[in-house]
Amino acid sequence: MAYSGPDNMEKRNGAGNKLALSYRERMEIEFQLAGRKPRALEAYVRCIALGMFGAHRFYLGDRATGKRMLMLGLTVVGLPVSFAWALRDLFRLNALIEARTEAIYAELLAEALDKANRPEGDARDERTRRRERRTG
Repeated sequence: MAYSGPDNMEKRNGAGNKLALSYRERMEIEFQLAGRKPRALEAYVRCIALGMFGAHRFYLGDRATGKRMLMLGLTVVGLPVSFAWALRDLFRLNALIEARTEAIYAELLAEALDKANRPEGDARDERTRRRERRTG
């Protein structure tokens, strides 16, 4: 078989599952990532304006820590602690954004590989597969 570009190049493991994605599939992932990844300016504004209530953590998808910061921020005793936590997060925000972006990319990559390895007759809904993967 002659090589005719990156679209026809694919690698498979011993079970016949696809390991590499085509150029088109990689570009689809990149476009989806660009639309879903958190924006740094918005995260910084949320951290500065409502950081002691965990708004930036909710924006970055870290709901558990956001809830803790919110509960601390609503109490008089916890407000200084939450303020110091938000100040620390202000300096770590780039790392938090990068971690969230990598998590989104991993999710999109898993979805693309799952879709590429799905048998032709499998007509399960995309939402059902995502739900199964989260609970899974």
